[in-house]
Amino acid sequence: MDKEKFEAACRSAIGRDYPRSSVGLLSEKTLHAALKLYYEPDLSFHEQKIGPYFADICKEGSIIEIQTASFGRLSEKLSFFLPDYRVTVVYPIPATKYLSWISAENGEILSRRKVGKKGSYYDAGRELYRLLPLLPHENLQIHLLLIDMEELRLQDGWGKGGKRGAHRIERIPKALVGELVLHTKESFAALLPKSLPSPFTVKELRGATKTGPRVCSALLSLLIKMGTVEKTGQKGRAYLYSVLPSVEEKNEKIPL
Repeated sequence: MDKEKFEAACRSAIGRDYPRSSVGLLSEKTLHAALKLYYEPDLSFHEQKIGPYFADICKEGSIIEIQTASFGRLSEKLSFFLPDYRVTVVYPIPATKYLSWISAENGEILSRRKVGKKGSYYDAGRELYRLLPLLPHENLQIHLLLIDMEELRLQDGWGKGGKRGAHRIERIPKALVGELVLHTKESFAALLPKSLPSPFTVKELRGATKTGPRVCSALLSLLIKMGTVEKTGQKGRAYLYSVLPSVEEKNEKIPL
């Protein structure tokens, strides 16, 4: 993780101080463009055609895919790349997010405020689950990035204030807060908080990760199917889960 390099990439993406003829960058959103410049400043390696797909970055047998939205459509593309390339999927997670409302009439900023709870690596649980069949592949690794960012929404919706159904027009990255690399089943154990008891229940996992039921369920299912966690017993009506002994030896859990 290089915070200064990230800030420089953000400045370049926001200012668009690179050749305007660069393929794939003219209509690209700022967050996506900044992450591409962070991982590879040389634009000649961006937007490389590989078979029927374009890779965000391809250099020396390695591909980097920046995924700022759902992983739902990524599996087919990765399945094509993985037999022949080392692939890194980068997924940004809002750490601290500010929301600015923009006037649809004149483009002025109408309001700005901090929104939502502080983001965490656990928030990626549901998206990672979508890639479950591919996650064990030796050529695949995942980079989860915690990023402070500002979201710009156009006040062009309906209802009071025109906010319902309004369009998000940009996400501006501000600072790189943290990075977690997932590659082996041992590394996935880092998605468990250090404060979590062993064994633990689903309720205890929800409390430690401060996630909702869907995210918590996806996270636990992911860890079980990755061979990181197993069901080890029952406490009353609740099932108990533990990190597998072979994984525990190499486990570096996330502090709260």
